[in-house]
Amino acid sequence: MRFVAAAAAVLIATSATAQSRCPTSPDLENGVILRDTSQNFVLEYSRLPDGLIAERRFGAGGTTGDALMSPHLLTKAVGSSSAPVSFSADVADLDRLDQTLTWVSQAFVSVGGVDIPNGMITAQYAHTTTYEIGDCRYQIWVVDVTQTSSLGTIRTRNHYAPELGLILTVQRLDEGGTVISELVFDEVQIILN
Repeated sequence: MRFVAAAAAVLIATSATAQSRCPTSPDLENGVILRDTSQNFVLEYSRLPDGLIAERRFGAGGTTGDALMSPHLLTKAVGSSSAPVSFSADVADLDRLDQTLTWVSQAFVSVGGVDIPNGMITAQYAHTTTYEIGDCRYQIWVVDVTQTSSLGTIRTRNHYAPELGLILTVQRLDEGGTVISELVFDEVQIILN
């Protein structure tokens, strides 16, 4: 009986420790949840075997929305469909954006195994700051992303946490750079399996 009680105490302590520590990029293997409690909006992120990050949306009442795939979250608006997306520039260079300052690429959507041009994307590093989410604090890069296609231009300002590999705030901008909408996450949690 003592062994069972001791094992249960260790399991509870391990679960509490995993829940209380701040997630980092390796936690995407099991999954990380971001919440915007003011809008009752939750995103669940996890890494897929081919290296993509899956984004599943949950709305009010726990309904599941479409899965969005992207090789890097700073390119996710291009990858907002279920079709595979690729880029002419190396997406890994986005992880050095604080050094290179700008990343420009042509985007392609794969339809029936054929890559079809789908516009251009430019990511520009603005500065580094800190971001508090729940009990966690991350260093973030403020990155302005402009995506152009035949459907028009999308401009966003992203507060990207490289240590986590996720965007903690995204603001939609008009042509003059004024914020017209935003999504601000205020809770982060590791998914325990």
